[in-house]
Amino acid sequence: MKNYLGIDIGGTFIKYGILDEQYQVIKKWKKKTRLCHSQSEFYDYLCKGLDVSSISCVGVCAPGVISKESKVMSKASENCRIMMGTTINDEVQSRLNRPVRALNDGHAAGYCEMKLGNGVGSESSVYWLLGTGVGGCYCIGEDIVAGRNNIIGEFSHIPIAIEQNKTVGLGRICSVNALIQSYNKGVTVQDKQHSGANILKKYVAKDTYAIQIVNDWCQNIVLGLRMVIAFYNPEIICIGGGVSEEDWLIEKIRNHLDFEVESQLKALAPTKIMPCKFKNDSNLIGAVLYATDQIN
Repeated sequence: MKNYLGIDIGGTFIKYGILDEQYQVIKKWKKKTRLCHSQSEFYDYLCKGLDVSSISCVGVCAPGVISKESKVMSKASENCRIMMGTTINDEVQSRLNRPVRALNDGHAAGYCEMKLGNGVGSESSVYWLLGTGVGGCYCIGEDIVAGRNNIIGEFSHIPIAIEQNKTVGLGRICSVNALIQSYNKGVTVQDKQHSGANILKKYVAKDTYAIQIVNDWCQNIVLGLRMVIAFYNPEIICIGGGVSEEDWLIEKIRNHLDFEVESQLKALAPTKIMPCKFKNDSNLIGAVLYATDQIN
């Protein structure tokens, strides 16, 4: 029986998963993404301690623009910027001695969901991933529409304002980092939060300040979703990332969107809002699914 290794590189954590031939996650674990001072140090840390004796191939996903040849074309979060200019397939394959295929994390989640998840059978779909930034993917049928340089789906960079003569992107107001920064502006040093999940727990516990911050954040997400609906007119938008584990949050975003969108637009573009079926595992599963499809 073949097993596969999935690696999901994020700005805060690196997540690993062992999957079987049916793409079921057998085992998963994670470690903090460490700020490294050289590209070799980063990839050594990424691959350190991995037992691949039972692994036939490896699927990797990472933030930022990644070419079809797996070259990292843009800088992402601080801990991942050292990857800029590297070719992920070559770096990981040289250390693990297994076939490797890599793609953008948003594209990985989309690949998973359109093949196995809530995007199956849709004519067009968008995958909106909330994390350190806002990534994602646009698909027509079972094809990822990536654009000339694979940049479609980098929703963080959609401009929404101008500050000090520079454009500000959606990532500044819609990401989980934006939620944390917004919350921490109004609390003491002792009460500062470093996890979006903790702020959402405070919301559920009816903390007045958390309710205000989360309401504003959801409003910002809806602003971004309305742009995506206007740009792509998708049949479905699946929301992913760690926060997609919170069913109440998806429902809240859906209700905000229903309230905001004019009736005429609803009739012309009745987009469904759903969570990613595989929740926070979509990236891992999609990376492996992409790798096996490409290698086979």
